[in-house]
Amino acid sequence: MIVSASSLVRHCGYVRALKKLRKPTADQQAAMDRGTLFHQAIEAWAKTRTLPMLPDMEMQGWIDLMSMEWAPPVDFDCEIAWGLGLDGAFVPVIEPEPHVYGPLDGVTPLLTAGRADGAWWNEGVDAVDWKTGRWPVTPAVDNLQANAAGIALARAQGATSYRPGIYYARDGFWDWGPRVVFGTPAYERIWGEIRMAALLDETPRPGPHCKSCWERRGCAHAEPVGSSPDI
Repeated sequence: MIVSASSLVRHCGYVRALKKLRKPTADQQAAMDRGTLFHQAIEAWAKTRTLPMLPDMEMQGWIDLMSMEWAPPVDFDCEIAWGLGLDGAFVPVIEPEPHVYGPLDGVTPLLTAGRADGAWWNEGVDAVDWKTGRWPVTPAVDNLQANAAGIALARAQGATSYRPGIYYARDGFWDWGPRVVFGTPAYERIWGEIRMAALLDETPRPGPHCKSCWERRGCAHAEPVGSSPDI
């Protein structure tokens, strides 16, 4: 089973199993639908070169705020399906259903795959993930999904570097990680963490990381808060 990049987690793959069991609440589904609408608005903006007008006034405010310091570059591309092989090479993929990927040629082994929200050229590839939720995610420098997308798209373009980014639409805040050059210690570190996360099975692995896990309340294996890590 290929792990989607949006499901990459450090330490414990059981988180993925818990997420599959948890159905979104009405509020969570509404938030996801708004996120989809924001993605579609950026895509329309890039295609028409015209700032979109949305029926959702709050979201229109997000777009207007974004437009004060950014517009889709000429070479901007969005919703780009990508795959990474076991060696970190780019692999063209198909997506028969959302978040389910396979190699386009049907045979090349995939480590992980996903879709990049947006990417463009800037002395290498800049790859960004749009976030419309209320809560921050792992910073771009350490974000597995953003870095995996950056590696894949840079490899696809024949670039020697990439820069991972996250944009928080509610705040108009860009979180850019430093540019990562292939072959450097920075690249080897993040690539190793991506590979390790993608190869984690869904066996529960309780530990100190349980304390910061969003799924801990539904997990019978979570390490109790306040317990000491094993030595």
